[in-house]
Amino acid sequence: MDMNEELLNEARKRLDKLHDMYYARHGDNICKPFNNEHDLLVDVRKILLLAEPYCYTIRQDAKTVAGIPDLIVCMNGKFLALELKDNTGQLSEPQKKNIRAIVGAGGIAIELRTIEELFKALYACLE
Repeated sequence: MDMNEELLNEARKRLDKLHDMYYARHGDNICKPFNNEHDLLVDVRKILLLAEPYCYTIRQDAKTVAGIPDLIVCMNGKFLALELKDNTGQLSEPQKKNIRAIVGAGGIAIELRTIEELFKALYACLE
């Protein structure tokens, strides 16, 4: 097994452990959209922090260019953009445009409403 495979296996194990811990605490709510975007952000940031050193996160400030994703993550050399939305939030046109541009450039960009979606995106970075 080469070094890269070893690191990927360690990252998968870390994500598996985080997923299991979150599910044990929140049950099926892991698949439910949040009622409040701030609460979603708090949980996402906790998970991403615990996923280090396998993933690194940049949080955008409130005063930023329209359409820039809420969180930008680098995991396994892959660019992951997360646009957080609560159960009623809708993507703006600039957000849709930036998501399309990021995906078109080979990155991963998603509208994130649930923690399960976060884990799916993080696992996708390990593929």
